[in-house]
Parts: sequence; C-alpha cells; structure tokens
Amino acid sequence: MNIIYTLKKHAFLFLLSLTTGLAFADIDYTNLHSFVGGAGDGLNPDGGLIVDNGTLYGMTPYGGSNNSYYGVVFKMNIDGSHFITLHEFSNSAGDGGVPTDGHLVLLGNYLYGMTWRGGTNDYGVIFKISTNGNSFTTLHEFSGVTDDGVRPRGSLITVDNVFYGITPQGGLSNKGNIFKIDINGNNFNTIHNFPENSNDGYQPFSSLTFINNKLYGMTYRGGTNDLGIVFRCDINGANYTNIHSFSGSPSDGANPYDSLTFYENKLYGVTYYGGLYNLGAIFKMDIDGQNYTNIYSFTDGMNNGKYPEASVVILDDVIYGTVSDDAIFKIDINGGNYSNIHNFIYGGYDGYHPTKGALALYNDAFYGMTISGGTNGGGVIFKQLVPEIPEPCFLLFGMYFLLFIWKKY
Repeated sequence: MNIIYTLKKHAFLFLLSLTTGLAFADIDYTNLHSFVGGAGDGLNPDGGLIVDNGTLYGMTPYGGSNNSYYGVVFKMNIDGSHFITLHEFSNSAGDGGVPTDGHLVLLGNYLYGMTWRGGTNDYGVIFKISTNGNSFTTLHEFSGVTDDGVRPRGSLITVDNVFYGITPQGGLSNKGNIFKIDINGNNFNTIHNFPENSNDGYQPFSSLTFINNKLYGMTYRGGTNDLGIVFRCDINGANYTNIHSFSGSPSDGANPYDSLTFYENKLYGVTYYGGLYNLGAIFKMDIDGQNYTNIYSFTDGMNNGKYPEASVVILDDVIYGTVSDDAIFKIDINGGNYSNIHNFIYGGYDGYHPTKGALALYNDAFYGMTISGGTNGGGVIFKQLVPEIPEPCFLLFGMYFLLFIWKKY
C-alpha cells in the first residue's frame, strides 16, 4: 500500500503542477557560492554577472578586507569552483568603492566597471582591471561639477571603442546625465543633462541600450506623471526624445530600474510599480514609442511575485527574469503562460531577494545572484537551468497514466 500511496501522491503533485503552473523543479536550481564577507570574499551583491568561456565575473558592494563598506571584484568557474577575489576596493583616491547594481564589461583581457563611491571626491569612478587581477586602473573619477556626474549606476555599454553610461545625480541640475568616455579614459563628455525640460525624465538608474545608432534608456522619475520615462537620443546626445511617460495606471507601469531589452524590433522592459495591482509590470513597445502594451501585471500570488527590478532576457519567444520579491519567472512574449521556475524562501540556503542584475545565459543555464540568504545570509551565486518544454505527447501520456493509477487504486 505504501507504494500505491506514493504513486498517488506524486500523481496529485504532477497534475497540480500541470494545471496551476506551480514549480516543482528545484533540481534545476543550484547554489554555487554563498558569500561570507571578509578577506577573500564578497558580501550582499546587488548587480549582475557576465560569463566568458566558462568563467563568471562579478562585483559586490560589501566584503573584502574592508568588510564594512567597499566591496570586491571576483571571478569563479561556472561549476562554483575556484572563487577568487581579483580586487578589494579601498574607497580612496585612485580607487573605487561600493559597486552597486551594474555588471562588468569584458574587452580583451580587461574588465571595465563603475563604483558608486570612491575616487578623490568620493563620487564614484570608472575602472579597468585585468582578468587575472594583476593590473587595476582608475579611468575617471566623478567630480560632481556641472559637466560631470555623481555616483554612477547601471553598467557601461561600448560602441566603437567608446563607453556610454549614466549617473542619477550630478550634471547641470544635479538630477543626472548621460556621458561618454573613450575606453582608455580620455575625452569624458556629458552628452545630456537631466532634466532638459518639464517633459524630460530624471534620476536614471538603468543602463543604456544601443539600437540602430541610437541610445535608449529609462529614468526612475520625471515625465508627465513624474513616474519615469523611456527615452532615446543619438550617440552624440542630439535629438533627445521622451518616447513614453509612465502613468502608473492599471494598463501602464511606473518607476523602472533596469535597462530595456531589444527583441524582434520591439523594446521590452519591467517597472517596479504600476500595473493592475501596483506591484510592477512587464511591457513592450515599438522603438519609436508607439504601440505601448502592458503585457503582464504582477499579483504577488502563490505562483507569482512582485517588484521586478532587473531587465529581462528573451529566448525563443519566452521572457525570463526575476522579481525582487521573490522568484525567477518565465512568460511568453504575448503575456501568456506565466510561471515561476524557482521561488526563493526568506532566509533559505538557496538565496533570497534577487539582485538588480539581469540573468546571464550560458550553455542552457541562467546565472545570477541574490542579495541575502545562503549559508551565511550574505547572498549567493546561483545557476538555474533553462526549463525544457515537454513534448505534448509525453504530457498527454503522463496525464493518462497517472489518472489510471489514481482511479485503479
């Protein structure tokens, strides 16, 4: 009777997962590294990872020998082995401190990134570091003057050997700017100051996206309703345009954090607030701002989440992303078939509160980080396999087989 009871129990769970979309696939999720802080490790990551040839690279805003504040640059094999701290920030002149929500950029044998603090003025820096950690250089120290920014956020993007980025503070009105700088650290220029006019946004937290010789981005505040905007401009800053002002209505979003994702001539993104329940939304729009559509509103139910911060990844017409409270999700690009593929549990070994960094895709798996949770509560690096879609005939056979067991016994 025990084996029959077990079969019926698993039949019930299988059928429940098919009808409700609940995720019972924790075998596809792995905690690769739990951060502990202190010398040789990071603590409480808040950005994203990049992957190159089987190696993960990332940053944490805390940890290292200066455990209270300053953070580290690290690398690790994708199987979780050989975690190495490449640099411990000192938050001093010639160095950075507290890298926040961005990810690194890999060019050749060097990694490039930004920190929220550090430098002569403690307003943040742009840096480069060799992939073995032997060479560290500060390329730019933010000064806070009118033609410079303060406390950069997001990640750098590169176009023709020039970096582009944003700051949410500094500039003419102290509400942020868009800047460019050569990859060797020369020719730093502000190409747009926020806000340019009453219809402009301000306080950009997101990275820029380069599409068809134009820069696209979002701001957390500003626009018609002061709930943020989507903008675009030429790479020299000309022809800056607000192409969408968020309203926070049930059919719109509000207050975006991270960057836009370009897929099949459409822009996709998430907002922290807005949607039907004001718990965040997923949207898409044309690159000229037309045909804005709220394709999903988060509900905070059993198989849902709320408050998305990180930009999404799109693979084979399926959107993948995270919500800060508190899951990895997938949804069709038309807004159907939403499901959580992993649910984080407060204080759990697998991590809690995913970071603002987008998932990194490598060899049929996503890699990411959480701010807290893990063995020591300091956050984790995780691996989540891309879900396989079962063949319809297999699903049909499985359902009939399990129903047969249920009825027969």
